[in-house]
Amino acid sequence: MIKLGIVLCVVSMLFAPDIDTGCIKDRCDYIEINEFGETYGARTQIIFWEWRDSGVAHIERKRTGEPTGLIQYGGGFVVVDYKMMKCETHSGGVRPLVSHKKKGVTVVFWDRNDDVIREVSAKWIIYTKCRDPEQANLKIFASEHRKGLTDPKNLK
Repeated sequence: MIKLGIVLCVVSMLFAPDIDTGCIKDRCDYIEINEFGETYGARTQIIFWEWRDSGVAHIERKRTGEPTGLIQYGGGFVVVDYKMMKCETHSGGVRPLVSHKKKGVTVVFWDRNDDVIREVSAKWIIYTKCRDPEQANLKIFASEHRKGLTDPKNLK
């Protein structure tokens, strides 16, 4: 049933973009689909990034990762939100459907935490296979400062 809802959302998005699809729509600057874990594809997450003109970054030593006590003010990309996706080694989510358009990319997926279908548009998308970049971003930009995706409770 959920897969049918996602397919219908994508079809309506592709052929009638001005019609309300029933999806919760958000925007960010870019999207990252990241695979990480002990084995290839052990975990897959989708990370939503945005540019902030100013912010606070706690500077760490490059070799040890220990805090230096110095603080840097300036712009940079920060995590808006992230969602864990289904992959071959564990269940509980669905891989996102990615649609490339002239003015960017749109990702549609079922958000199992909020039990809704989401449609997120961005300027570009990247695919990575590395240690958790969302957790690394927490070291310089605390999670309480993240904007987050639209809360479904605020739409009712």
